[in-house]
Amino acid sequence: MAPKIEKLNIGPLSLGEGPHWDVKTQSLYFVDFFERNINKYAPSTKKHTKAQIDNKSSIIIPVEGSEDQFVISSGRELVLISWDGKSDKVTMLKKLYEVDEGTENIFNDGKCDPTGRLWTGTMGPSGEDIEDIPEGRGSFYSFANGKITKHLSGIGISNGIAIDTNRNKFYYNDSYKGTLDEFDFDITKGTITNRKPLYTLFEKYSGNLELLDGMTIDTDGNLWAAVFNQSRVIKVDPRKPGAIADVIEFPTKQVTSVTFGGPNLVELYVTTGSVPLKGATPAPGDGDIYRVTEINAKGEGPHWDSKTQSLYFVDLIERNINKYVPSTKQHTKAQIDNNVSIIIPVKGSDDQFVISYGRELALISWDGKSDRVTILKKLAEVDEGTVNVFNDGKCDPTGRLWTGTMGSAVKDENIPEGKGSFYSLTNGKISKHLTGIGISNGIAIDTKTNKFYYNDSYKGSIDEFDFDITKGTITNRRPLYTLFEKYDGNLEVLDGMTIDTNGNLWAAVFNQSRVIKVDPRKPQTIADFVEIPTKQITSVTFGGPNLDELFVTTGRLPIKGVTPSAPGDGAVYRVTGINAKGLPGERIVL
Repeated sequence: MAPKIEKLNIGPLSLGEGPHWDVKTQSLYFVDFFERNINKYAPSTKKHTKAQIDNKSSIIIPVEGSEDQFVISSGRELVLISWDGKSDKVTMLKKLYEVDEGTENIFNDGKCDPTGRLWTGTMGPSGEDIEDIPEGRGSFYSFANGKITKHLSGIGISNGIAIDTNRNKFYYNDSYKGTLDEFDFDITKGTITNRKPLYTLFEKYSGNLELLDGMTIDTDGNLWAAVFNQSRVIKVDPRKPGAIADVIEFPTKQVTSVTFGGPNLVELYVTTGSVPLKGATPAPGDGDIYRVTEINAKGEGPHWDSKTQSLYFVDLIERNINKYVPSTKQHTKAQIDNNVSIIIPVKGSDDQFVISYGRELALISWDGKSDRVTILKKLAEVDEGTVNVFNDGKCDPTGRLWTGTMGSAVKDENIPEGKGSFYSLTNGKISKHLTGIGISNGIAIDTKTNKFYYNDSYKGSIDEFDFDITKGTITNRRPLYTLFEKYDGNLEVLDGMTIDTNGNLWAAVFNQSRVIKVDPRKPQTIADFVEIPTKQITSVTFGGPNLDELFVTTGRLPIKGVTPSAPGDGAVYRVTGINAKGLPGERIVL
């Protein structure tokens, strides 16, 4: 049965990012990067709420044990905020971390591992577009217990993060690098080692903005990565490096990230953008969020919160975090005052999240009902002296966050190559795992096989790493699926990613209208794909009561001067009937 793609009519978002499914509230949290707001969407009620923040944010993650606190990124800081998820009021509680001092870098994607450690990275500055993000200025960090650990430097655009605690693997992509990379992961130590390319989208970035973006992982260890500017999410099986196992096509090009959500984590939520790249006008459907079901996968969906049965995600361009509760179809969002690409609930909290905030990771408080967000504290700041921003991020089962950066905020297609890094955040400590990242994007983790999947959108591949969840390390990076050998600037890139219970990866392919399914056991092949009726597919995650629905976020970024304006551009889609399930999303442990 072909995957079912549903546009959630939440957008259009300028750049939807950081979809986080919160199991507790059964809601999707996300951000609008350029509009600087955080969002909450409840599929059950179709209610969407958002709140404005005062910086670009790419991350929003609920805090464990809190109903209204979140960690968000705010520029190059991570801050703790308070937001009820219902109103438009956000309270900044405190700055948790600040990275990359002396730069204009910003955080991009970020996620938590099962310990609650936050992994996220930065990228160089982008101003109000994504076409001029400098290369190599970002870093990749982890944050745990107040400590920042830098794992990678020289990141272009830190993006997709995924963690497989079964195989002790960590997956990550620097969008400019063009590969989805795999590391060995020691979850106890919070280290990623032995980086190796798992899937290669391209060998050298050409500037076409076809990049690997946000990423997630399903319970079978498969990575799902958004390919920005290629209208798709690709699925990569780490056991079959270099091949695409499946593809889901979306009706929008700027696919930014992906996460599993829904009651059973079998829905894939995909964020997209509507950035006017190269002066192009976004089409209808650009910048919306999509939900993909019937994909035969179940995701670990670090952005689907099983506790609340909600999907959390961000609008990268609009700079807001979002929560969507499918059961009520209630969508709420809140504005953030910086680039935000990640929103992850904090373990033990009902209202605290970690979000990316430029090149910072921040703890925020948000009730998921209002538009009020409180920045509680900065958790980490990376890529000092740069204008990098964090991109995609996810948590492994320990609650460790994995996220990376890119060379500038996303606004158009000119993000510089190689300036980002890939990081993990463990107990307040940030660790850098990778450097030279173009656009850090899709992340997925398979704890069964101890593999970690990641893609740097500019690298063109979904990469597989050996993952030591105890040590928090990713090693032995190798390409699993290659979208392209050399980036040609067409913006058809791997984006957000997730994984199902069978270990299959589901990845958004930006600008290709699809989400691809990649079986790690069959490298370099696409096992399946889901077409979405918009080009800018940004990310994907499993969600729903049974984790068998695929939520897909999309965008409407202006490309080549044209801003997508077609119906469905920038929407969030829910795909059902995909015959796949995910695991509950991991909350960040602080």
